[in-house]
Amino acid sequence: MERAKNGRRVAISLVCWLFSSVGVLMSLTMIVGSSMVAVIADPASAVRGTGFYLGIAAAFAWLALIVMNLAWLREERTSLLWPMGGGLAGIVCTAAFLPFIFLFLPCVLLGLYLCCVHLSGSASDETSAN
Repeated sequence: MERAKNGRRVAISLVCWLFSSVGVLMSLTMIVGSSMVAVIADPASAVRGTGFYLGIAAAFAWLALIVMNLAWLREERTSLLWPMGGGLAGIVCTAAFLPFIFLFLPCVLLGLYLCCVHLSGSASDETSAN
């Protein structure tokens, strides 16, 4: 039974990441990339603009989702930094890019679920309850 649950987790993760791949690539290349270029071109004005911080938030949100997803697949718990900080960054980025939500909605739903799992501490308890 444990192997089937792990296979289900891998399948859910792959489907979410596959269907959100365009949104992930778009946000990482356009938003994070433009933030980095702005810092290289003119660091003083880049730090004063909101686009720079939005790029950092987007990169952190995707990194947090990757960390939580890998921990969920390994049935481990993460520190509170990832679900709390990543969830907050994800909410800010989702609100900023709401018109494009269809591009990354599966990962938003996966992120919400993983935040709940890791905040409740049930990442490793799911299999022991069965």
